[in-house]
Amino acid sequence: MLNLHEDAVLDRKVFIDLSKHTKAKVGRKNPDDPSHDPDICIGGVGIQMDHCTFETTKEGTFIVPLCEAALNAITINGTKLTSMKKQKLKANDRIIFGNSSTFLFRNQDKASEAEI
Repeated sequence: MLNLHEDAVLDRKVFIDLSKHTKAKVGRKNPDDPSHDPDICIGGVGIQMDHCTFETTKEGTFIVPLCEAALNAITINGTKLTSMKKQKLKANDRIIFGNSSTFLFRNQDKASEAEI
């Protein structure tokens, strides 16, 4: 599991520093084997056990769907993913998993390139 930012509070804001992880898997908890839980556990309609990963390389951070079923449940800035190809994230991209888990991708190094 990823370490959450020490200032994370229970107001539905959770900070995860993806720059410290080359891969962070997103998905549902595994009821049969918790040792195989994803790094970022989310639930809701359309969320798969192995939904996607955030991959961070020297080129940036990418979101990579892990199955075809996840495509209908990943939206970036209002556009649903239509391909299994990895998508590079930009600062301030809004990512919605299913219809209730919303993430804001922040990148302090690229803050000047962010679209508001």
